[in-house]
Amino acid sequence: MNRPTRCSLFTGAAGAGLIVFAAPAVLRRAAAQSWRAGDPFSLGVAAGAPRPDGFVLWTRLAPEPLSSNPETLGGMSGGDVTVAYEIAADPAMRAVVRRGEATVEQAFAYSVHLNVAGLKPGRPYWYRFMSGDAVSPASGAR
Repeated sequence: MNRPTRCSLFTGAAGAGLIVFAAPAVLRRAAAQSWRAGDPFSLGVAAGAPRPDGFVLWTRLAPEPLSSNPETLGGMSGGDVTVAYEIAADPAMRAVVRRGEATVEQAFAYSVHLNVAGLKPGRPYWYRFMSGDAVSPASGAR
């Protein structure tokens, strides 16, 4: 089975040119969000910028990615959102080695770049994002 490398997964995220900034005071928490409008991870998740001990994770929330409404970017509105993330040593996401939260910012089209460091070198990892009742597919990074 061919597993994606961090470099190949970075292709989609590289063009985004987005970065993580400090979280603002008012956030919708990761577990509190309901996604009736659609899958917030419809644009996927990606990893890139590989380093010996980590990589960058990326996602952009867009429950309605083809929405033409200029007031709702990808079907999103109402401020920044906190998402949870997990990094695991197995594709089934049972051996989680890192958990945390990240801010998906309205100012950056509801996207986030998360710098991950301190992982064991030379081994694959799998990752996913969660927000309320939505969970992204697990993807692999080397």
